Amino acid sequence: MSRWPAVFLALVLLTGCSSLAASVLDTTDTAADTARTPAENEPVTVLSIPLAEMEPYEPWTDMEPDTVSMNAMGEVLCDKTLPDGLEVVCFWEDGPASGVKYWAIRRGDKLLRFCREESCYTEGYDVASFTEVLGQDGFRIVAPRGVAYTAYDYYVLDDTGVPRLLADCANYVLEMDFNSDGVTELMWFYHGGQEIYYYMLLDGQVRFADVSSALADVSPIYVCGAAPSRFEEDTKALPVTYLPCGGTPWDETSAYASLSARLHFAPQAIEFQVPESQLWTMDLYVLLDGVPNVMRSGETEWTALGPAVPAPREWAKQDLAGRKGAETWTDLEPAFTALQMVSAEDGWLVLSIGQGAAGMDTCIYQTHDGGRTWEEVSSLPEDAWKPFKAAFPDGKHAVIATELFDSAPVYVTSDGGETWTEAGLPLPETNSVWSPEGLSLDGETVWLFMRASGENGSSYVETFLSPDGGETWSREPMS
Repeated sequence: MSRWPAVFLALVLLTGCSSLAASVLDTTDTAADTARTPAENEPVTVLSIPLAEMEPYEPWTDMEPDTVSMNAMGEVLCDKTLPDGLEVVCFWEDGPASGVKYWAIRRGDKLLRFCREESCYTEGYDVASFTEVLGQDGFRIVAPRGVAYTAYDYYVLDDTGVPRLLADCANYVLEMDFNSDGVTELMWFYHGGQEIYYYMLLDGQVRFADVSSALADVSPIYVCGAAPSRFEEDTKALPVTYLPCGGTPWDETSAYASLSARLHFAPQAIEFQVPESQLWTMDLYVLLDGVPNVMRSGETEWTALGPAVPAPREWAKQDLAGRKGAETWTDLEPAFTALQMVSAEDGWLVLSIGQGAAGMDTCIYQTHDGGRTWEEVSSLPEDAWKPFKAAFPDGKHAVIATELFDSAPVYVTSDGGETWTEAGLPLPETNSVWSPEGLSLDGETVWLFMRASGENGSSYVETFLSPDGGETWSREPMS
């Protein structure tokens, strides 16, 4: 299980929400969602971030404004005269070779420089006026500052006419009264909508909220992405997707399917809301010394759910590593543990432990009473080695990729773990050794990434897709 609070990473690994990022802006309700009753779909506030706890925003300063002659201006990249007569320019200092650019205001035969930046970009620069953003008027500059980073910096003039940064944004930026307080606020998004940043005006001060990190600090959920183009004006809500039950994109053991939620923006708080039917996803589950435990949303301590998980049936016939007669997993340290709920009552538990010098027992359990008791349903085949990662689309389907083996050691079940078969992956016919690289989940769709390693040291990754929880597989073309 992942740890709580979650640590928010800027970059998403291949095995996480990467398979979801392309579709997150067009997220629609699933058939299961629409089939639920209105009461089950009613949004419930489960987390609230008081805006009063947000620190006043302190704009960064890359240089103190200075005045230079027009001779300091090299090649001009952008030159705009705004409706109020203000002329803003962006130019190379000594030409492209220097890599140094300045933003400045023309004042007769002088330039008032107010921003310095270094990059090799020559296109994409622009300037435009804005009115009544965070209660002020000014101008916005647009500047590319990275391969996937375009800055949108909002400036206002102080009492002496010097530009001062009001707010810095990046990429997808919205100007809107998000919280119905009569003030136009700013919100921007990064890394496919997985990072959400919010500027608001509170008690006459501009405040800044790193929304995604704030949620991660107080909850076990991980915000996968936002749908800014679908912001709901009438309800002041932003649709988002999240990973439940402490899931994170880089979780070492389990792949998690994203679920729909929303952020509601109120004048004094940002509220995270989920349908009533998904309240169970806010809880965190873990196995502690063989005993299932839960940490409910808003709590800070683990609570034992029930008795220790029973020992595998086969152990009664074995005396490996001193396990003969063991009745539970208490006092044992599994080499691999994956515990994941797929509904409020149903969940999976995979436990592996070494069997002598070159073997591994991997036992599969299920719960149907919310994690209080667990019953062994099966074991992986005897020749299966330690699991690498597991995906549980629902209570019937599961996919387990093993760590050390050849010929794509991926096992699937479609009967709740009673039987396991090796996945029918359409592997290319090569002399390569195959090993799992990643596993991710989008509803019932499983994405599997397999690495092929050749004898000459070469390697590449192939992507396989199963739309039905692991029953059938297709090979995705390499881009």
